[in-house]
Amino acid sequence: MEKRKNYLRWGIMLVVSLFLFGACDSSEKYNDADEYVKSMLDAQIKGDFEKYVEMTDATQKEAEVMYEEAIEAQMQSLAGRIVSDELTEKYRELFKNILQQTKYEVGEAEEVDADSVIVPIEVETLQMYVGVDDALAVYHEQLMSEIDTQLNQTGTGLSEAEYSEKFHQRMYELLKERVENPTYGEKITFEVKVSKNDEELYEADHLELKKVGDNLIDKFTPAA
Repeated sequence: MEKRKNYLRWGIMLVVSLFLFGACDSSEKYNDADEYVKSMLDAQIKGDFEKYVEMTDATQKEAEVMYEEAIEAQMQSLAGRIVSDELTEKYRELFKNILQQTKYEVGEAEEVDADSVIVPIEVETLQMYVGVDDALAVYHEQLMSEIDTQLNQTGTGLSEAEYSEKFHQRMYELLKERVENPTYGEKITFEVKVSKNDEELYEADHLELKKVGDNLIDKFTPAA
């Protein structure tokens, strides 16, 4: 049972540090601030780079690298786990698909003062993990029963690598089902301040954007 707890407490957090924070030229009008914020979200979450490259000094290659780094950060969820290369690649595509299913809507910027505006962002939290822990607990018990039967019949059970592959394959299937049939929580509105920095560049508030990122997807909360 301790093995199960260890596996369930690896805690995939898909949205942790998505925002690398670009800035746009101060020659842009503040009424473009909402487009700037949306382009930043789209580039790092959806892999849609066109508007972000247009509004910042980033190149297409830099934007692509930024997106891939965000995906690699999610792949750290599998760090230290015994998982086949094939299943690892399935998770990579799954993470991309999960981010594609996130819902956010950027509203119109409202002026605060001469140097800053507020950009409202509505988020509907993607419900990825509801029921996952219970389903994995049931699957673990099934695996333990199969192992006991196999031991009685052949004298050998599953290796750690075999157990890990089966377990993570089941978790993949559960998450994939939720990506294909997504459900969402109630709308939450965040207000992101966009201000001119010391270099005369417009920059979005990091802490507020992190709140947006933290609420795009629900949290994996294992049972005690």
